[in-house]
Amino acid sequence: MGNSAFLVEYGAVQVSKTVDGEKVSLATLRKGEMFGEMALIDDSPRMASAQALENTSVVVIPRAVFETKLDATDRFVGGLMNLLV
Repeated sequence: MGNSAFLVEYGAVQVSKTVDGEKVSLATLRKGEMFGEMALIDDSPRMASAQALENTSVVVIPRAVFETKLDATDRFVGGLMNLLV
């Protein structure tokens, strides 16, 4: 289960998934990009793995912080985000 999202501070992170026994790269994320947020939004297990490709630092965003930020957004924006997800 995912209890945190991650924001890349510097470096590079490869997000991948195993499909039919083969590792498939989904994205390479760099400074300012986020991963792991879907587990916070839909409360489901992680669907992919993340691995640093070089010297990398991420900011950990715990579920409580994510929910506080989401609650502070405009109700329309929050509702739209939930609808789109």
